Amino acid sequence: MQYENFMKKAGLDVRKFRQAFAFENESEKTILDKEAANFNAYLVVKGWKTATVTSVKNFKKMSSSLLNENKFDLVLDGEGEPVAAIQFIKVEVVKFYDVTEEFARKDGESENIRQWRALARSFFEEQGEFALDMDVVCMEFRKIYPKN
Repeated sequence: MQYENFMKKAGLDVRKFRQAFAFENESEKTILDKEAANFNAYLVVKGWKTATVTSVKNFKKMSSSLLNENKFDLVLDGEGEPVAAIQFIKVEVVKFYDVTEEFARKDGESENIRQWRALARSFFEEQGEFALDMDVVCMEFRKIYPKN
Protein backbone atom coordinates (compact mmCIF):
# COMPACT_ATOMS: atom_id res chain seq x y z
CA MET A 1 0.00 0.00 0.00
CA GLN A 2 1.29 3.42 -1.00
CA TYR A 3 1.02 5.18 2.37
CA GLU A 4 1.66 2.25 4.69
CA ASN A 5 4.99 3.55 6.07
CA PHE A 6 3.40 6.87 7.06
CA MET A 7 0.51 5.09 8.75
CA LYS A 8 2.82 2.78 10.67
CA LYS A 9 4.97 5.73 11.80
CA ALA A 10 1.81 7.53 12.92
CA GLY A 11 0.49 4.48 14.76
CA LEU A 12 -2.59 4.32 12.53
CA ASP A 13 -4.42 1.10 11.71
CA VAL A 14 -3.99 0.54 7.97
CA ARG A 15 -7.35 -1.30 7.87
CA LYS A 16 -9.11 1.95 8.85
CA PHE A 17 -7.65 3.98 5.97
CA ARG A 18 -10.33 5.41 3.65
CA GLN A 19 -8.55 7.71 1.18
CA ALA A 20 -5.74 10.21 0.65
CA PHE A 21 -6.35 13.64 -0.86
CA ALA A 22 -4.91 17.12 -1.33
CA PHE A 23 -7.15 20.09 -0.52
CA GLU A 24 -8.39 22.18 -3.47
CA ASN A 25 -7.41 19.46 -5.93
CA GLU A 26 -10.28 17.55 -7.45
CA SER A 27 -8.14 15.19 -9.52
CA GLU A 28 -7.71 11.76 -7.96
CA LYS A 29 -4.27 11.06 -9.43
CA THR A 30 -2.55 14.40 -10.04
CA ILE A 31 -2.12 17.35 -7.72
CA LEU A 32 -2.82 20.29 -10.00
CA ASP A 33 -2.47 23.13 -7.48
CA LYS A 34 0.59 22.29 -5.39
CA GLU A 35 0.65 25.68 -3.67
CA ALA A 36 -2.95 25.31 -2.44
CA ALA A 37 -2.28 21.73 -1.35
CA ASN A 38 0.82 22.79 0.62
CA PHE A 39 -0.92 25.78 2.22
CA ASN A 40 -3.95 23.78 3.34
CA ALA A 41 -1.82 20.86 4.54
CA TYR A 42 0.20 23.30 6.65
CA LEU A 43 -3.00 24.72 8.17
CA VAL A 44 -4.20 21.20 9.06
CA VAL A 45 -0.88 20.18 10.60
CA LYS A 46 -0.85 23.35 12.72
CA GLY A 47 -4.45 22.70 13.84
CA TRP A 48 -5.72 25.93 12.28
CA LYS A 49 -7.89 24.23 9.65
CA THR A 50 -10.62 21.92 10.94
CA ALA A 51 -13.18 22.31 8.18
CA THR A 52 -13.55 22.48 4.43
CA VAL A 53 -16.27 23.11 1.88
CA THR A 54 -17.13 21.59 -1.46
CA SER A 55 -19.92 21.64 -3.99
CA VAL A 56 -22.69 19.06 -3.86
CA LYS A 57 -21.47 17.77 -7.25
CA ASN A 58 -17.96 17.10 -5.90
CA PHE A 59 -19.32 15.68 -2.66
CA LYS A 60 -21.30 13.08 -4.59
CA LYS A 61 -17.99 11.81 -6.03
CA MET A 62 -16.65 11.19 -2.51
CA SER A 63 -17.03 7.98 -0.59
CA SER A 64 -20.33 7.44 1.18
CA SER A 65 -18.38 6.43 4.30
CA LEU A 66 -17.16 9.98 4.98
CA LEU A 67 -18.60 10.07 8.51
CA ASN A 68 -17.53 6.56 9.48
CA GLU A 69 -15.76 7.28 12.77
CA ASN A 70 -13.70 4.12 12.41
CA LYS A 71 -12.08 5.41 9.21
CA PHE A 72 -9.53 8.14 8.58
CA ASP A 73 -8.21 10.08 5.59
CA LEU A 74 -4.68 11.22 4.86
CA VAL A 75 -3.99 14.83 3.90
CA LEU A 76 -1.38 15.15 1.17
CA ASP A 77 0.99 18.04 0.51
CA GLY A 78 1.74 19.43 -2.94
CA GLU A 79 4.14 16.60 -3.71
CA GLY A 80 1.59 13.94 -2.82
CA GLU A 81 3.23 13.09 0.50
CA PRO A 82 1.02 12.43 3.53
CA VAL A 83 1.41 14.99 6.33
CA ALA A 84 -1.65 14.45 8.52
CA ALA A 85 -4.51 12.09 9.27
CA ILE A 86 -8.04 13.38 9.86
CA GLN A 87 -11.51 12.05 10.65
CA PHE A 88 -14.61 13.82 9.40
CA ILE A 89 -17.05 14.50 12.24
CA LYS A 90 -19.81 16.66 10.73
CA VAL A 91 -21.27 17.16 7.27
CA GLU A 92 -23.97 19.72 6.55
CA VAL A 93 -25.50 21.04 3.33
CA VAL A 94 -26.29 24.76 3.43
CA LYS A 95 -26.77 27.60 0.97
CA PHE A 96 -23.55 29.42 0.11
CA TYR A 97 -24.88 32.63 1.68
CA ASP A 98 -25.81 30.74 4.90
CA VAL A 99 -22.27 29.58 5.73
CA THR A 100 -21.51 30.94 9.19
CA GLU A 101 -18.65 33.04 10.51
CA GLU A 102 -17.77 30.16 12.85
CA PHE A 103 -17.43 27.73 9.95
CA ALA A 104 -15.37 30.26 7.97
CA ARG A 105 -12.90 30.48 10.87
CA LYS A 106 -12.68 26.67 11.09
CA ASP A 107 -11.87 26.55 7.36
CA GLY A 108 -8.65 28.31 8.36
CA GLU A 109 -8.01 30.29 5.20
CA SER A 110 -9.67 33.58 6.16
CA GLU A 111 -10.18 35.82 9.14
CA ASN A 112 -13.87 36.61 8.62
CA ILE A 113 -16.92 35.56 6.65
CA ARG A 114 -16.51 38.30 4.04
CA GLN A 115 -13.01 37.17 3.21
CA TRP A 116 -14.10 33.51 3.25
CA ARG A 117 -16.95 34.20 0.82
CA ALA A 118 -14.60 35.98 -1.59
CA LEU A 119 -12.12 33.07 -1.54
CA ALA A 120 -14.81 30.41 -1.79
CA ARG A 121 -16.60 32.26 -4.57
CA SER A 122 -13.36 32.46 -6.55
CA PHE A 123 -12.75 28.73 -6.03
CA PHE A 124 -16.26 27.76 -7.14
CA GLU A 125 -16.14 30.13 -10.12
CA GLU A 126 -12.91 28.46 -11.26
CA GLN A 127 -14.82 25.16 -11.12
CA GLY A 128 -17.67 26.69 -13.13
CA GLU A 129 -20.11 26.05 -10.28
CA PHE A 130 -20.80 29.32 -8.46
CA ALA A 131 -24.22 30.76 -7.64
CA LEU A 132 -25.11 32.78 -4.53
CA ASP A 133 -27.94 30.38 -3.75
CA MET A 134 -25.99 27.19 -4.51
CA ASP A 135 -25.90 24.39 -1.98
CA VAL A 136 -22.47 23.74 -0.51
CA VAL A 137 -21.31 20.90 1.69
CA CYS A 138 -19.63 22.09 4.90
CA MET A 139 -17.46 19.37 6.39
CA GLU A 140 -15.76 19.50 9.77
CA PHE A 141 -12.97 17.17 10.80
CA ARG A 142 -10.59 16.48 13.64
CA LYS A 143 -6.89 15.89 13.21
CA ILE A 144 -5.76 12.58 14.65
CA TYR A 145 -2.12 12.84 13.52
CA PRO A 146 0.20 14.54 14.16
CA LYS A 147 -0.75 15.21 17.72
CA ASN A 148 0.43 18.71 18.65
